Amino acid sequence: MRRWRRSTWVLMVAALVTVVGFATVITSVFRDQSIVGDFVRVPVGCEGVMTVDTDTTVYAYVETRGRIGDIGDCSNDDRSYDISGRPTPTFVVRSADDAPDFEAPWVVPAGSGVTYDLPEYSGRAVGSFTMEAGRRYAISVASDDLADVLAFGRRVVPVESPMAITGAVMVMLGVVMGIIGVVATSMSRRRRRRGPWAPPRLADRASVTSGVER
Repeated sequence: MRRWRRSTWVLMVAALVTVVGFATVITSVFRDQSIVGDFVRVPVGCEGVMTVDTDTTVYAYVETRGRIGDIGDCSNDDRSYDISGRPTPTFVVRSADDAPDFEAPWVVPAGSGVTYDLPEYSGRAVGSFTMEAGRRYAISVASDDLADVLAFGRRVVPVESPMAITGAVMVMLGVVMGIIGVVATSMSRRRRRRGPWAPPRLADRASVTSGVER
């Protein structure tokens, strides 16, 4: 009975760890989606303005799924999109204030692993550049297809999120604990069905002996 209780506790803890792990992963996904939702989005034929409080590396993402709101004087905004197979659009960064000392930032190609695929947004980084604190940057996008949209913001890779990794580890740990608990419960039930081993009683031995003499 004590072993059965121990295995039951293992199953309960395994279920709890698994549920908490799934909840952690889901929380991480929605946190990343909130971050991506705040990106500055610029559709073809329009211009977006960005400012930062500190020197920041900004990534440019080609988004294949998402939504852009009203960004002002633009006739290609306030819409949802779900596209794929487009050539990579180009973008130009200039000073929004036409500052005479402004130097266009150097765009560095982004690695192939800088991508996000979230419930409402999907994109891949095509480049990054550094924005100086206190300056206003105007960004325009050029493409042959008006459906294209570029999103600009911080580096987001959901699979690298510490929270997502922690949740995934907890799920795997919970599954392993569950398997151990199921095996332990099964073995305990088999032992109870067989009953504990005991040496033959004297009466049993006597009956066997008398049977042989007959």
